[in-house]
Amino acid sequence: MVTRQIQYLRKLSLNVTPFLGGLALVVLGAAVPMHCRARAVQVAEVSTGLAFSESEVSAYAAEARNKFLDRMSAWRVKTCPQDCERVRGVWARLQPVLRAQQPGNPPTLQLELINSPDVDALSFADGTIFISTAFLKRSDLDDSQIAFVLAHEASHILMQHERQTLTSAMALMAPTQLQSAADIYAEIAERFFTLDDALTLIAHQTEFEADEVGLEIAALAGFNPHAQLAFMRSLAVKGEAESMVSTHPRATLRLEKLQARLPLVTRLYAAGVNDSSK
Repeated sequence: MVTRQIQYLRKLSLNVTPFLGGLALVVLGAAVPMHCRARAVQVAEVSTGLAFSESEVSAYAAEARNKFLDRMSAWRVKTCPQDCERVRGVWARLQPVLRAQQPGNPPTLQLELINSPDVDALSFADGTIFISTAFLKRSDLDDSQIAFVLAHEASHILMQHERQTLTSAMALMAPTQLQSAADIYAEIAERFFTLDDALTLIAHQTEFEADEVGLEIAALAGFNPHAQLAFMRSLAVKGEAESMVSTHPRATLRLEKLQARLPLVTRLYAAGVNDSSK
């Protein structure tokens, strides 16, 4: 953790040319304004030494995404002028920073809005991110909080958390007939409760990492980190109980870890704001 902080601070001290550009927003159709500039600091370090190829895991994730879309067919958003416009603006501001995380191979990310009351936000390893307009209304999120949520989900993809989880799960199992990602998924389903403690620990760690990297990415895009944390503070105030098989750690613990990152993230925010004003 200390090493990462030193690396980021060193990068901030360099005269790095701001990266201009943006990702195509397939559903919302957001174009990145030409005035959007962001310091090209890589805070999402690409994972190495992972089992299975990125393409294999992405293909499996695409199937899972399609099944999810089938279940969400009644909740697909067709028109949402106010919500879509706000999310589109936030998403566009994040694009230069997201691209800077993998400058040689920019990620292909797609954002979709749904209106399900049972879904907040989630991502798939194929690069698809979903956020619910019902969640936006229920939580009354401002732009900084929306940026944190979107950057958190994008961080799961950038950090290849699905591959990390599969690699860790494979290490917990006897290496017998496990040949593919599908084999690991099937084995997890078969032995879920016997692996629960270990898998929960892995899931919690990926959430902590997505929180941290998401906060940094949004800060570099010019979103105040203190304002971003209002979302996590609201979750902590609600005192959400952690279930036996929760994939997310307690909000109070997540908030505590994020607050510890504020000194560094504040500097990242200052760098992003300074670049955007040039």
